[in-house]
Amino acid sequence: MQLDRSLGYVNFLIPVEGSALLGFSWLYAGSGSVVARDSDGYERGFDISLNNHDFAAVFAKRFEKYLSIGTKFNYYAANMAEMSSSSIG
Repeated sequence: MQLDRSLGYVNFLIPVEGSALLGFSWLYAGSGSVVARDSDGYERGFDISLNNHDFAAVFAKRFEKYLSIGTKFNYYAANMAEMSSSSIG
């Protein structure tokens, strides 16, 4: 990707007993290091990078030919410079 950015994705799905499915995934998006600068444009002495990770677990079950129900559990984490955040969904 342009500007030293990166994107990666891994997905793993397996059928389980009956008409069910279990899956796991990982999504990564980030950027390379950039020199940190203050509002006047002077270097601050450290680098900044952005990293995002999204981990998920999925389960779905088919009950009828046209009826399936599923759920997804997510953990999302983001880091940039001195800040970080995470969420669960």
